[in-house]
Amino acid sequence: GIAGIFCLVGLDQVLVRSPQSSKKILKAIFVQVPILAVIIGWGFSYFGFVKNWFLGGVIAAGSAMTLVFFQYFRSFSLNLKSQLSQQGWKIFALLTVLLFLALDFQIELGAVVAVSIWLSILLCLFFYIKSLPENMMAQNAESLSDLYQIGIRFMVTSLMLALTVYAEQLVVNHYGGHQNGALYFTHATYFLFPASILNGYLAFLIGPWVRDNHDRFLGILKKRWPLIVAFSAFFALFVFSAGSFFWSVIGPSVGVPDTILQIVFMVSVVARTLYPLPGGYLGVFGMPGDHNILIVGQLVIFATVLALFFFFKEVEGVLIVYLVSILSALNWVMRTALSFSMVSVIARRKNAKS
Repeated sequence: GIAGIFCLVGLDQVLVRSPQSSKKILKAIFVQVPILAVIIGWGFSYFGFVKNWFLGGVIAAGSAMTLVFFQYFRSFSLNLKSQLSQQGWKIFALLTVLLFLALDFQIELGAVVAVSIWLSILLCLFFYIKSLPENMMAQNAESLSDLYQIGIRFMVTSLMLALTVYAEQLVVNHYGGHQNGALYFTHATYFLFPASILNGYLAFLIGPWVRDNHDRFLGILKKRWPLIVAFSAFFALFVFSAGSFFWSVIGPSVGVPDTILQIVFMVSVVARTLYPLPGGYLGVFGMPGDHNILIVGQLVIFATVLALFFFFKEVEGVLIVYLVSILSALNWVMRTALSFSMVSVIARRKNAKS
């Protein structure tokens, strides 16, 4: 996923924002992805993630192209094709691994991923031929410089989001050891990760819908804000209850659920459930200057959380799993609040122009 982000320089997300520029964007992507994939593949090989640069490049290019087709079909609300574009390779990879396990053959997992991704891309190309840009919408493309200006900003925010999602587990493992890492990961598996099913699908739907229903979206936010927050809290409670039930059935090896982690993860679920709403709006209507403010704000939030971590981790009696989970929840709450404030700024500017 990170490889794909670097290869695309955010142009995949621009497809949702500017479907009338799809043809030009795709031409630029088809040129830049092979070049950047070779560089990234060499980096994968150098750091030992894959055996050689060619395999790394194939995975990087394939990952990028699945993201491209995911966003392309998403931009025209071809939701089934979009989901198959992003998830299809995982199905191919799973079936292949299960087959070789059943046959008791050893396989190179990197090769399985590479082949699965490119089989998925062949399927995407078949879908694409049936849905060419000029057949989907009249093409009135923006300039490449404008497209890259916003694309670069999308890339930065995507990388920061990826860091927010994945870094906390790495921090717990590094500073707390494997036992704390297992404790944190197990609780996240039961009380946090399941929420991503709804959050991911909401993020998937919201961008194109907001693009085509600007005033209606703002009206819903304004009139039904308490109901939206209440739904997020109810959903967090549902995840908590479902996680507690499955914990009691499966009985993971880390013991009984930790109440503090459960409560903190509930707060994170509320913030993560709300986050796609402003995220979708900013992705479609935010100008480069708006994204600059958003990036700076997110950097300030990240720096604040990081400073708090290094300060409190030296305090005697502070447990790393609690510290990381609380700071992660704080990070998500502040990111979500910042994004909603940017929605307010952009909405007022659009109303003033109209």
